[in-house]
Order: sequence, then C-alpha cells, then structure tokens
Amino acid sequence: MPDGTGRRRPDLAVVDKGMCIDGNLASDGDLVVRGRVVGDVSGRRVVVEHGAFVDGPVTGDEVIVAGDVRGSVRSAQIVIQATGRVLGNLNATDSIDIGGAVRGSANGTAISLREGSRLEGSPSAWRAAIAGEVHGRVFALDVTVRRTAQIFGNVTHHKIQIEPGAFIDGTRPWRPRPQMEAECRQRLAALQDPADSAPSTA
Repeated sequence: MPDGTGRRRPDLAVVDKGMCIDGNLASDGDLVVRGRVVGDVSGRRVVVEHGAFVDGPVTGDEVIVAGDVRGSVRSAQIVIQATGRVLGNLNATDSIDIGGAVRGSANGTAISLREGSRLEGSPSAWRAAIAGEVHGRVFALDVTVRRTAQIFGNVTHHKIQIEPGAFIDGTRPWRPRPQMEAECRQRLAALQDPADSAPSTA
C-alpha cells in the first residue's frame, strides 16, 4: 500500500483480493487481508476487510474485522465493524467495539455493542454499553442498556442504567462492588490462557 509518496510501506503486508493463503501468516508490522487465509493470522495492526475471509485465530495489538473470521480474536483493542462476522471468542485486554455479528464470548475491559449488532455469547467486562442484541449472560461492574438493546439472558452487575424502550428477558442480579471487582480481575487474568478458540456462551 502506498505511503502517500507512491511507495509501498515496508512495514505493511497485504493479502490482496483473489489471493488465497493456506498456512499461518505472521507480520512484525501491519497486515491487511482482502483475500482468503486458512491459518493463524498475526500482526501489529490486523485489518480483515469487507469481503475477506480468515479461517483461523487472529491476533494483534489492534484488530479490525469488516469481513469474516472463523476463529478467536485476541488483541488489546478489537473492532467488529457493521459488515464484520466472527465465529469465535473475542478477548481484549482493553476495549471491544461490536457493530456486526459475533457468535462467541466477548471478554475485555470495556465492551460496546452498537445498534444493529448481534452477540450470541456472553459479554464480560468492567464496563458494558449495550445498544444491540445479546443472546447470553451479561457480566459487568457497570452496565448501560440503551433503548435499542435486546438482551436474552441475565445481567449480573453492581451498577446498571436502563433506558426506556430497552428489552431484557432475564433477571438482573446485583453484586457488591468488591465481589464484582474480584471476578473482573480474575476474568481478565484468564485472557492469558490461549485455549479460547472455541465459541462459548458460558
């Protein structure tokens, strides 16, 4: 990809449209997938563009998915755009922003589900803001349920704000702050466990 001077950036690897890689793909720099990869994908900043497909886990400092991923996603920051679809768990040491469709659990410090998004799994975070659809148990210290949200499952929280019009088909168990903080720390520590590729709604 040109760097503004017409030259290709040396720290950028691109799997272009029409290309298919059968095997693991790793880069020390940024990585853009526009084609198809069957194998593990890792890089500093990984972008799976709309129309692209990855059959395997994706890891990076930042991962943006606008295409299709069949595998877990692990990063500091994860963004699933409106066209993005993931079959696998999302594990972020920082934030997760979901605008598309995910079938798997989502674990991070802060989780946001935008209007029109869908999560078939359980989100777990310190802070969760939900404007989309969740089929699974929500676990967060601080929960905001937007008016467009639809939650099919229990919402475990210490603090919760529910806007008029939001729908929750489940109970809303309250937990003391020390208990919730301890569980949040434990869940974040568990992100160091690499055995997270299978979708889960636990």
